[in-house]
Amino acid sequence: MTFPKHLIFSVFTFVSTILTCKFLLKWYISDIYILFIVLFVTFVVLLLAPLPEICGIVVRSSFLAIVFFTGFCGCNSDHFEIFHLFGWYLCVLSTFHFTEFIAIAVCNDDTLSIDSFLLNHSVEYWLAAILSWVEYFVEYYYFSSLKYIAFISKCGFMLTITGEVVRKLAIYTAGKGFSHLVSTKRKETHKLVTTGVYHFWRHPAYLGWLLWSVGTQLILCNPVCFVGYSYGKKLLECGCGVGNLIFPLLEYFPHLFIYACDFSLRAVNYVKSNERFDERKCFPFVCDLTKDSLKNLINETDVDVCTMIFLLSAIHPANIPAVLRNVFKVLKAGAVVFVRDYGLFDHAQLRFGRGKKMEENLYVRQDGTFAYFFSEGNDDYVDKFDNLSLQYHTNEQM
Repeated sequence: MTFPKHLIFSVFTFVSTILTCKFLLKWYISDIYILFIVLFVTFVVLLLAPLPEICGIVVRSSFLAIVFFTGFCGCNSDHFEIFHLFGWYLCVLSTFHFTEFIAIAVCNDDTLSIDSFLLNHSVEYWLAAILSWVEYFVEYYYFSSLKYIAFISKCGFMLTITGEVVRKLAIYTAGKGFSHLVSTKRKETHKLVTTGVYHFWRHPAYLGWLLWSVGTQLILCNPVCFVGYSYGKKLLECGCGVGNLIFPLLEYFPHLFIYACDFSLRAVNYVKSNERFDERKCFPFVCDLTKDSLKNLINETDVDVCTMIFLLSAIHPANIPAVLRNVFKVLKAGAVVFVRDYGLFDHAQLRFGRGKKMEENLYVRQDGTFAYFFSEGNDDYVDKFDNLSLQYHTNEQM
């Protein structure tokens, strides 16, 4: 196996930076806060400097090495107890981002870039991280006893290790099929993987990420962020109607937040007028998925689960690809889309008269809406899932 030069540069920089920090701390620096100042300056350079790619890799590797060394000093310091748990957290955080780059460099170097460190993951990611830092220091100041439950911190540390192992195994197993870059069309390297960890979990990379992120909050003994990281799932229902799916879901999954959109203003108003409607758990809005961009109403990559119940059949087949792309842009990596719709020769199709047929398998109802009947065997529109790099599975009921 030949390793790309970017991998060699990053590993060399990471190790040499740690050794340099150790030398400076031993001979010149006696105050750990100096390291935090160096860390801050490096972070500013990281964000603002328009560096070439190889220099960007060196800077990011140095930054993560400083974070790791600072965390290591913090968790072993006898003078700053407040940094004991936070030091372990910094070690875990820097290790995750650095090994993400290493994993991509080894398994899929074709997509390797400075973005593979995931330091520019998203605004939401860093906002969640900053909130966890604030919670840790506030609770340490007011409820310091919460931060001395060693069993919880150790469980969190083991959970982060488990998450790292599962995620890296997923990257290794997927090989060239795994990338941090969002694909908008199917590539030759995109294959449905069912071996290794994918045999046990459908989305092991996302599972590993979830275990790791929840584990970091256990390390810090952060009860608020632990709950938020564990249960803050968001669902998008496309074509919500009057809420026949929304309200039963919220009864079974009270931690869920639902985005509910429909073409009809009347249907959306029905949802809002329902006695079970709670604006803290549901956001209904009017949207024409063939024209209106969901990104204007929902944060990008914010949705964990999407449902399309008898939706696609009501859209003209020519507009189905645009609808799928629209929804695809607000899904998280590893998100799931549930589709239930009409199949060829359903009883509903047999009831249509000849005058209602517009095209092959396409009919028009009395209210002007469409009714399309899908067939997996010879249907170009089902293939649109493949063209958008979406993996689809069927559950046929006779």
